[in-house]
Amino acid sequence: MKNPVSAALAVVIGAVGFCPFARAGSFTADFNSGTVPAGSAVYQNAVVEATGGVGDSGALKLTKAVNGQTGGFVVEDIDGGANVNSLDVTFDV
Repeated sequence: MKNPVSAALAVVIGAVGFCPFARAGSFTADFNSGTVPAGSAVYQNAVVEATGGVGDSGALKLTKAVNGQTGGFVVEDIDGGANVNSLDVTFDV
C-alpha cells in the first residue's frame, strides 16, 4: 500500500516544477560604457551616454529636457517567447 502523503507530496512537487509564475530570464545593465547594451535597442530620441547618471555614471536617457520628444528602450526576448506576467525593474535616479 502506498503512503497517501508521499503521493500527494509528489503531485505538489511536480506542480511547482510547472508553475507558470516561475522566474525566467533576466537583463541587467549599468550603461557605464556609453553604448547600448547587447540584447537591447533604443528608439526615437533615446540615447545611452557614459556620463550624466548617478555620480556621473552612465545613463539611459529616454528623452532630454526638450518638449515634444519621445524615446523607447526595448530588451530582446529573454523568455523564449513565453508570456511575461510580471516585471521587476530597479532604477537609480
